[in-house]
Amino acid sequence: MDAAIHAGIFNAMHAGEHRHLQMVPAKKTELRNNMGQGEILLQRAIDAAAAMLEAGKALQENQKNEVVAGRQHSEALLGQFERPEISTNDFSLELLLALSWNRFEALCGAYFAAHGFRAEHRSHGADGGIDISLYFKGIPTPVKLIQCKGWRRKRVDVEPIRSLLGVMTRDGVKDGVFVTMSSFTRPAMSEAAAARIMTIDGAEMVNRLRALGGSRKAALLQIATEGEYWRPSCARCGGLMKPVTNVERPFWGCSNYVRLKCRSKIELLRA
Repeated sequence: MDAAIHAGIFNAMHAGEHRHLQMVPAKKTELRNNMGQGEILLQRAIDAAAAMLEAGKALQENQKNEVVAGRQHSEALLGQFERPEISTNDFSLELLLALSWNRFEALCGAYFAAHGFRAEHRSHGADGGIDISLYFKGIPTPVKLIQCKGWRRKRVDVEPIRSLLGVMTRDGVKDGVFVTMSSFTRPAMSEAAAARIMTIDGAEMVNRLRALGGSRKAALLQIATEGEYWRPSCARCGGLMKPVTNVERPFWGCSNYVRLKCRSKIELLRA
């Protein structure tokens, strides 16, 4: 009887050990799986942190670039108040584009005067469509009307051509000249040709000035570059314009703002 009991106990213990041994590999596999998932989650967290770090660096770099670009933009705007860093030894398109509108107009008048005309300028740019009237010696009425546009980037379209033609018709003048620093659209050139209006763009004006004889070219170059040739005058009252910088976007403001309440201003070119 005791032998039978002992045998039963032994068999039970043996069976339990066998079941325990069968469970050990399964638990090890489960543990490995859990460890594998933990490593995956850890790696994902590391990758996410690295991505956030890179994004932060990129944001800082973008902000730095924006600050630098903003500083350069401001410097470029304010630089338009200063003397241009260009050669004044000869005429060039760069020099032409640096002239103020009133200096450009004076140069155009002097150019035609060098060809035998008497050039009469309209005051302060309030021209109603023209800036200069050209006369032959001894003839009291103008033979040509000139419109000058000191536009650096904007192309001349048909409307300014029609405006000049309207003044020509009103004053009974058959020929006109339109001079610009920039260029003309094709429709503007076609309309000008039909209306007997000569068109001279910036590049052609430079070529014409360079083609002048030595003394005549030197005289015109002096007219173009004497003094603060880049500083504009007020188109309303004729006063010099002065830099206004204590605003978000600087501009040329009339020096007679206080005395004459003249609110004329000239926007700077976008950098």
